[in-house]
Amino acid sequence: MDAFKPNAAYSSQDEIRTLIETLRLGEYAMKAAGVAYLPKEPAEEDDEYKNRLARSTFINYFERTLQTAAGKVLSRPINLVGADDILKVWSEDIDLEGNHLDQFLKTVFIDGLAYGVTYILVDSLASATPNRTVADDRAQGIRPYFVHVPNKRLINWRFERVNGRYKLTLAVIDESGMVPDGEFDEKFVNRVRVLRPGSYQVIQREPDPNPVKAKEGKTVDVVVEEGPYGDTIPLVPFYTNRTGRFEAHPPLHNLATLNLRHYQSKSDQNNILKVARVPSIVWKRSSPVGDTEPQRTIALGGNQSFEIGPDEELGFLEHTGAAIEAGQDDLNDLEEQMTKVGFQLVARDTSGDVTATENTLNSAEAHAALTAYAENFKDTVELALKHMVEMGGEPNIEPEVTITKDFASTSTATDVPLLLQLFSTGVIDAPTLVAEAKRRGLLGEDVIVSNAVVVPVANTAIQ
Repeated sequence: MDAFKPNAAYSSQDEIRTLIETLRLGEYAMKAAGVAYLPKEPAEEDDEYKNRLARSTFINYFERTLQTAAGKVLSRPINLVGADDILKVWSEDIDLEGNHLDQFLKTVFIDGLAYGVTYILVDSLASATPNRTVADDRAQGIRPYFVHVPNKRLINWRFERVNGRYKLTLAVIDESGMVPDGEFDEKFVNRVRVLRPGSYQVIQREPDPNPVKAKEGKTVDVVVEEGPYGDTIPLVPFYTNRTGRFEAHPPLHNLATLNLRHYQSKSDQNNILKVARVPSIVWKRSSPVGDTEPQRTIALGGNQSFEIGPDEELGFLEHTGAAIEAGQDDLNDLEEQMTKVGFQLVARDTSGDVTATENTLNSAEAHAALTAYAENFKDTVELALKHMVEMGGEPNIEPEVTITKDFASTSTATDVPLLLQLFSTGVIDAPTLVAEAKRRGLLGEDVIVSNAVVVPVANTAIQ
């Protein structure tokens, strides 16, 4: 069996995964992809294509949507409800790379929203020395930690029925990348980590030790590290569009394809504007061109003059502009579609004659999917923390977290007068007014309101 071979479920998402990854990397990555995402026209010369590619611009609607959605879900710090002190300490450096739990989880959420599923692996540097206790490990700073396994890194997995329940019995994580080589250099290594209940291996693909075979590109797989492992693989998935066990499809795949189409259409628009701004020169002559007379080619440039005969005439062939208008209409239509497909997760329409009730209903509908993602995320984080405390010798701790799901609370122009009206008429009291102001972001969570008496009369402000 080839440890480096992805399974069928992983491979089935290759095309959309590659597109999303390239979109997220931005304009330089899109241009570097060349004809893969900006096709070359049949009669287009190489130099012409390079010029068109250089003129192309990319607006990253996809990544903007991901970042805004994550900002809403993680707008407030994740609260560890009733957590033990040790868990709070661990959360300050959750991955042993200096990242706080909130910072770490933002990366996890964005990857899960982008690709449909992502993973948190709970690992530990605990020593395998016999008779070693949890206290011994803690004395040396050895404890469990989180590892984010991005969607593209988990290339193979297997579930089997054990005692009537499905259990993860294989997880293959691609750990390929640059590693130090000597004092200053670095090199690329191709390796995977294979996790099984009870054991793990790190397998590295290296050139064949036979020089002749190595020259032919032959390789061998070498186990460079192995050892015992726990009875359970503590790999916790975060789903946003689950289709099976560790299987998912990107929930924003339509937005990704629309963003690609927008990039291509905008490239065409930029190109046609360039053509329209430089009209073609038309050369006319009254006498016919002989068979032996060469065809005249005129290259356009600044500060040029032309010598023509008495029966010749130079003119300009200019663009009518109809195609430019059609191209702009296409761009506008694509942008409107992207707004509907992607921004409905993170924005609500408050323009025009919209009542407060309509605003609330529209917002609740728009954020239904994001609320579901937040609930799944809460379950994922709690399960990962449970693995962590059990691995760290604290099985009695039951981690619980609170994650914002009140996405409709963003303040709008109608909110402040409405809140003040409810207060001034006595419908709500002062503590409720302050709580609602904080919920809408009008007041920070850490703001302390004075103990002054707030009287519910018209035009009374918070004192």
